[in-house]
Amino acid sequence: MDGFPSSGVSITIYGYRNWNAMIRFAPFSTTLRSAARLREALPDIVDKLRQDVELET
Repeated sequence: MDGFPSSGVSITIYGYRNWNAMIRFAPFSTTLRSAARLREALPDIVDKLRQDVELET
């Protein structure tokens, strides 16, 4: 994804069925504007990950 920080960002996947994800930013890893844009894009990122990634049980 264009503009995605190369470090200081973590995406945590949680849950089992209908799993979801949370995004966290380390201090100074990105700008406030970019962080807000990435948070808004997270549902689309999760949808794409759900299509491409199968979680093991």
